[in-house]
Amino acid sequence: MKKYLRRENVLLKRNGIREAIIKHINANIGLYFLVFTFFAIGIATGAFSVKALDGTQRQSLIEYMQDFFQVLLKKDVDSYGVLGQSIKNNMLTGFLIWIFGISVVGIPLTLIIVAIRGFILGFTVSFLINSMGIKGVLFSALAILPQNLIIIPCIVAIGVVSISFSRMVIKNKITKKWTHNYWQKFFSYSMIIIIFLLVSIAGSLIEAYIVPVFAKVMSSYLTAS
Repeated sequence: MKKYLRRENVLLKRNGIREAIIKHINANIGLYFLVFTFFAIGIATGAFSVKALDGTQRQSLIEYMQDFFQVLLKKDVDSYGVLGQSIKNNMLTGFLIWIFGISVVGIPLTLIIVAIRGFILGFTVSFLINSMGIKGVLFSALAILPQNLIIIPCIVAIGVVSISFSRMVIKNKITKKWTHNYWQKFFSYSMIIIIFLLVSIAGSLIEAYIVPVFAKVMSSYLTAS
């Protein structure tokens, strides 16, 4: 009986979390569309930027990439270092977006940060595919996609929460009225940002300890002529 009640409590909690997430998305569907649009713009801009590279720049990047694969074949990946750098990058992005959320100019700055993350992803994947063809597709699928399936949704959600809070700040400035329970809402805003950043650590763990295994196995194939 106790086991049954415990299982029911777990299911209720899961359903409650699922319902809260669905309610949040439905209430902010317009903001999610806006943030995803800027992320997509960043990806498209990054992809088109690859075509703007001249022959020298393209060749330098290809040589750098080939050297990277050669090193990967000969040496073990510093997973701890990769993990630290990945967490640092995501925490910095989250911190900047959090700061932007409490300012009146936060909305455009948040969208720019999201677009920059999209640009980096779009440029990297586009360059790999353009320079290596099917090999680039495989490498992107195994070495870039896995961690970003977790990290990118977290960054997008953080951006939505930040913009939503920034709108409240702007409204306060315009009406010159202090929002009821402002500090409680500020605390909730900060905690939500922290939760999403903690979730993004799962993506960093994949990037540090799982992706290098795939990359190392594929390195000989990727460098083959």
